[in-house]
Amino acid sequence: MIGYLHTAFLLIAIVLFLLQSLIALVILQVIGFFLPEKKLQMVFRYVQFFFRLTWKLTGCPLTVSGLENIPDDRAVLFVGNHRSYLDIVAVGCAVPHPIAFVAKDRMEKVPLIRLWMKQIHCLFLNREDIRQGLQVILAAIEEIKNGLSIFIFPEGTRNRGEDALLPFHAGSFKIALKPGAPVVPVVINGTEDLLEPHFPRFVPHPVSVTFLAPIITEGMDRQAAKDVPARTEEIIRTEYLRRRKEACAHE
Repeated sequence: MIGYLHTAFLLIAIVLFLLQSLIALVILQVIGFFLPEKKLQMVFRYVQFFFRLTWKLTGCPLTVSGLENIPDDRAVLFVGNHRSYLDIVAVGCAVPHPIAFVAKDRMEKVPLIRLWMKQIHCLFLNREDIRQGLQVILAAIEEIKNGLSIFIFPEGTRNRGEDALLPFHAGSFKIALKPGAPVVPVVINGTEDLLEPHFPRFVPHPVSVTFLAPIITEGMDRQAAKDVPARTEEIIRTEYLRRRKEACAHE
């Protein structure tokens, strides 16, 4: 019963925060009119405040490591594993700089959330529409060129199975390969135990977000670039399984 009440309270708190955030959005738009170069930073910090407040309400410990692996002088492509709806929230709490997510197009149909996602330049992908998918990749490449980092889940959907990862969609790596941006592998561990296995009951559980050493794509030859998706997938799989084993050993 406590788990169900926790879920209900969390959902109510999120809805109330999103409703009052409309006032904040108007204020940020006015400030951004006078300080356009600061607008994205201010909006992202507000969204990050929402992420961190949401996470605090879950009661879950969140461990963030590897921040030193994130280049601070240029935009990067973050690539992470995906096992829970809460992955975006965990990552949003952890990143030190503004990022935009490439999300499923059905997120674009969610009121208020859609509004804020667009404010931080998130892109909505329909994986069944090849032409639209190409347009999203091209738009993401432009964001990288303009200095905004992008976060993708190349599995394409949440992994509900026993395998550590679903096969990566190699096409999404063009977001980094075309402009020569670094690829930062990200391992998210523990979110899969919070909600989905016992939905709608919520069970707090330790979660970790780990940023691994970047893969430098600038100046790569064609074969090395072709190997980047498989290389990234193996790096994430190895670290995920290692951390999963450690977590199980401590339970």
